[in-house]
Amino acid sequence: MNEINSFDDNLLAEGIEYTVGTNDGAQFKGIIYLGTKMMKGKNIMVFRTKDNNQLTINPSYHTFTLENNDTEYNDVLDKQSQESIPNALVI
Repeated sequence: MNEINSFDDNLLAEGIEYTVGTNDGAQFKGIIYLGTKMMKGKNIMVFRTKDNNQLTINPSYHTFTLENNDTEYNDVLDKQSQESIPNALVI
C-alpha cells in the first residue's frame, strides 16, 4: 500500500500567526493556525482570531498564506519546511 501525503503537505505550522487569502478576495490578517478537522467528510483548516473567534477555511477556496514577520524565527520549522519542499527556491 502506498503512503498518502497530507493534503496540505504540512505547509502551515500550528500555533504560528498568518495572513490568509481566499479565492473570493477576502483576507484574514493575524490569525493563528490550529490545525485541521473533518467537516462533512472534508478536511478543513482551523484558525483562531486575536479576539478568540474560530475561523474555518475550506482548502479548496484557500488562495494564499503569508507567515507574519512579527513571529519569532524558528529554525526547526524552517528546516522542516525546506525538507518538505525538496526543490524549493530559497530566497
